[in-house]
Amino acid sequence: MTRLICVLLTLFFLNGPAMGENSDFGRSSLAAKGVPNYVQTEFAFARGASVQTPGVTIAGETFVRTGAAPQNLRFGSSSLSGAQPGTFAFPQATFNSIGQNPSALKNFGDLPGAAPQYFRTLSPPLGTPIQRGIVPGGQYGGVGGVPEVLFPQGF
Repeated sequence: MTRLICVLLTLFFLNGPAMGENSDFGRSSLAAKGVPNYVQTEFAFARGASVQTPGVTIAGETFVRTGAAPQNLRFGSSSLSGAQPGTFAFPQATFNSIGQNPSALKNFGDLPGAAPQYFRTLSPPLGTPIQRGIVPGGQYGGVGGVPEVLFPQGF
């Protein structure tokens, strides 16, 4: 790794054909030689919904809450269509992209416990407080990297 950094710094400071508008480093004999193939298992740069600045929902937005059991779906205390404060969910488009595969949902959502078997759609009213982020991954063994939302006050 140190050797790679030294080579890259040397090329950066050289004023030769390897740099500048005629460079074609991707085809160079130096490109990707001896560089280990790392697999990213979490998105360290991702900022989860829990640390984001709150905003509000817009009309027509829908989300999907997943859970390993029905009690994990966090129904609202005053309404079965609502959600409890602190409920996390996927935006509908994210859920649709992942699909209903429990293993994939657990992995991309970095979900605790058993893989989710239950799903419910959330349709919060216009102006509901919401925090939007990206699942950081790594907390429960999943990779994360997909959009998530948090309803800090429920609805």
